[in-house]
Amino acid sequence: MADVFDRMASGEGFSRADLEGFLAQVRQMSPGEIGAVFGYLLGRLDSGDALAMVQALRGLQEPRDISSAIGSPAIGPSEVGRPSVSMVGTGGGVSTFNITTTASFVVAAAGPLVVKMGSSAWRSKSGSADVAAQLGVMPLRMSWDSVLEVAREAGIVFVPPSYYPPILARLAHGLTIPTFRRVAGFINILGPLLSPVKVDYRFIGARSTDCMEMLSEVCRGIGDVPTTFFSSEDGLDEVSTMAPTRVLNVDRAGKTQRSTLDPASLQIKSPSIEELAGYESVEAAECCLRILGGKGSRAQADIVALNAAAVMHKLALFDTLEASYERAQEILKRGEALQVLQGLRECVKNE
Repeated sequence: MADVFDRMASGEGFSRADLEGFLAQVRQMSPGEIGAVFGYLLGRLDSGDALAMVQALRGLQEPRDISSAIGSPAIGPSEVGRPSVSMVGTGGGVSTFNITTTASFVVAAAGPLVVKMGSSAWRSKSGSADVAAQLGVMPLRMSWDSVLEVAREAGIVFVPPSYYPPILARLAHGLTIPTFRRVAGFINILGPLLSPVKVDYRFIGARSTDCMEMLSEVCRGIGDVPTTFFSSEDGLDEVSTMAPTRVLNVDRAGKTQRSTLDPASLQIKSPSIEELAGYESVEAAECCLRILGGKGSRAQADIVALNAAAVMHKLALFDTLEASYERAQEILKRGEALQVLQGLRECVKNE
């Protein structure tokens, strides 16, 4: 344990062994000591530290592989038949309604198997887990066989928090608010890489380009590829309709490619941030239902369709981003995404 504080005093980074020792003694540590370590990690935002922490946490509970357990027919020109995908953001950016969660149902309606992970809000009004609970699609616990069955039947599954390493819950126990913010701030950044389920493709929204670059280094280190990152110039941790979004793709060989996605190229009218405002969990769920049923505002439908389209195009379901965007808008207008949600709710209820 002394190694962690010695390294902090000398300004050094942490090894996996350092952080494994730290995690093993969390229960015996004071909130001040825990806060000091996470404050140090958050201040450095170093890819070596982040890789060590992800490796230490994954060593406590290895991710399960959903793709090898579910065989599905091909839906398009992808390499893996029906690809399993994860869509998640780091949080911490501009507060909006649950864009990625809503877009995940649109992607599922287009064919891929969507494995959704997320957490409760710590800065925004409603996190992915909060709105999923309100929608009745994510129970607190579900057996792995049930997770697989729901995924097969509904084409989308929200993985319960019980599949994450228990140490994550212990880290938040009994902390003061300032200390909790430091812990949650760092863990949320790493959250997309702490997924308890392996998938074929990952799509991660990052709160900043620095965060995006750091996470891409960690992905290469742990072999979580291919992964595509999005970070908007206006501070959204997803694809924005208000400003260009930087895209960083790490392919299966670990090579990176950078590009920019400009909503103006699709003739999307730029909304005000107020038109994308977030809600508390009950109203957030109602907002999601309205959008999926084709009754959301134009600004809401546009940004959900654009985020879904970015995923659909990267998976090569359509030749162009424009075609992907048109299909995503059609899915919303025809209520196809709402049907996916309703099907998921029924599957969860029956398990």
